[in-house]
Amino acid sequence: MTALLLLLSCERQPAPTNPGNVVIRRLSRAELDHAARDLFGTTLRPGSELPADDFALGLDSLGPAQTFSALHLEAWERGVDDVLDELFGEGTLPVTLTSIEAEGPDARPTSGAVREGNAWALWEEGEIAATFFVQTAGTWRFDALTEGRAALLVDGAPWAGAEASSWTLALDVGRHELAVAWVPDGDGDELIVDRLELTGPLDAPRPANPNPGRVLSCDPAVIGEPECAEQVVRGFVRRAWRRDPAPSEVADLLAVYGVARGAGGDWSEGIRAALKGALLSPWFLYRVELHPVEGASRLSGFELATRLSFALWASLPDDRLLDLAAAGSLDDPGVLRAEAERMLLDPRADGLVTELGGQWLGLRGVGEASPSRERFPAWDAALRDALEREMHADLAEVLLGDRPLTDLLLATDTTLEQRVATHYGLDPDDAWPATATLADRPGLLGRGGWLAATSLPDRTSPVKRGAWVLDHLLCAPPPPPPEGVPPLTADPDGAPTSLREQLEQHRSDPACAGCHVRMDAIGLAFEGFDATGAARTLDDRGQPVDTRGELDGRPFDGPPQLAVILAEDPAFLDCAITWTFTRAVGRPPDERDADVVDELRTALADGDLRYRALALALVDSRPFRYGSSP
Repeated sequence: MTALLLLLSCERQPAPTNPGNVVIRRLSRAELDHAARDLFGTTLRPGSELPADDFALGLDSLGPAQTFSALHLEAWERGVDDVLDELFGEGTLPVTLTSIEAEGPDARPTSGAVREGNAWALWEEGEIAATFFVQTAGTWRFDALTEGRAALLVDGAPWAGAEASSWTLALDVGRHELAVAWVPDGDGDELIVDRLELTGPLDAPRPANPNPGRVLSCDPAVIGEPECAEQVVRGFVRRAWRRDPAPSEVADLLAVYGVARGAGGDWSEGIRAALKGALLSPWFLYRVELHPVEGASRLSGFELATRLSFALWASLPDDRLLDLAAAGSLDDPGVLRAEAERMLLDPRADGLVTELGGQWLGLRGVGEASPSRERFPAWDAALRDALEREMHADLAEVLLGDRPLTDLLLATDTTLEQRVATHYGLDPDDAWPATATLADRPGLLGRGGWLAATSLPDRTSPVKRGAWVLDHLLCAPPPPPPEGVPPLTADPDGAPTSLREQLEQHRSDPACAGCHVRMDAIGLAFEGFDATGAARTLDDRGQPVDTRGELDGRPFDGPPQLAVILAEDPAFLDCAITWTFTRAVGRPPDERDADVVDELRTALADGDLRYRALALALVDSRPFRYGSSP
């Protein structure tokens, strides 16, 4: 803290105007995972150990909403230990538990019904199966939480062992279907199944990191232990802390190394202790930007490199970017632009798709979609994953490719896997994967993943779909509903009514009408798709779907016509600018940024509406390159 206060007095080149202050930002769970990947070359996800991130303005990387508690630190320490175990090839692989509720969307029963809302009653000669993905070959334990014994089937074949409720299995890497079946000579005529669980691998030795030289850059037996320790620590801290460490900081970490060595540990144990100290430091966990106590200043080279890498990669700067930062070269707009162009072509730019696309454009919601398996038996984890991959690829084509931003709404071509093609009603016997033209499913709003993510488990939700479009695509979120709004109800005489007719109940209330007029019109346009994104002609109440509506005085019928209206609305591109600016800079644009937003609009227009043009203009803008103290 003392060093931090001293650094606050450093003078920087003054900014022409106040660029706004940014609350210090902690690395989000996803950013921690990406940082560990780039530091160690690991596929482990240590950030997933932390509690779920909080959100502000739809993003999990903004300082005002972030917290950090003892619970966060303990969880991160566990994740760091896992990564360091892998680096040094120590211990056993961490045991994971995958649990699937029997009544949930990922379980596939062949008979029976839900029992008391939280279990499945399996009837005679029935079975209930689930697919588990095994990442490490070895010994695993499969448990069926049931009332009574069951028979086990592994990948469709009966298990040779005895009937039970827990089994120890040797499983290879890949997907495995594990199922339990009612035992004919058991008591009663049904088997109550609560959930299915797979635990493991059990006592599997941890393989060493395949590329330890990424971190352990020297051999202590060749150049000497103290010299090698300093080389490893200095190089690692530079990458992890995104700046050149001070000699005193390196000395402090080497002191940690020395304590471990003095306690009887070998060279590896000492280095491990120093690396762990670096990763538990606030300099790693937070993106620190220092400015004069009063006024504004240009970001340092290292601060600018960090902003750039987290904006485009959601991860750490690479060595090239750090070297340019150290040389002061990033102050040159031409160098900064060239680096941004290079980074957008790098595979790590996929972080832009998973993080900005995940939060702004709803990609994360696909993995959380959970249509009722009882209501929609075709839905399962494999379909959800395939829909997520389809949407990810479509977003990457726009955010990282040469397609205009309006293709997020208007594109009718997409590459389909066989499972998705079947779900969309196409011929499953065609050669899949293949590119298909889906005239009735334009843009991301026609993708099954988005349609499922914006539905309720047992039915569609025009309100939820309409509110999402207003919030994420037009940046005009509806206010929270007033208290005491009654739920939708059927016709009092018992006659079936359409959802459109029921929503009119809300629009008849003056307190609700202002929001529901626009929201309902948008949401009802998608009633031709059910809660899993499959096409239909009858709604959830058995009434013919009606996708007609009017938005801001322009009539439409169905998603294709609505997509055109949305794409032509200037609010759509302004909304793209707002989400991009907020995530990259760390705060939303305000009145002081009016000229900058105008410049970004011009850059988009001049760049044929390509996202790349927006990103390059933003990184050269004053709010991106400057900062000020609170």
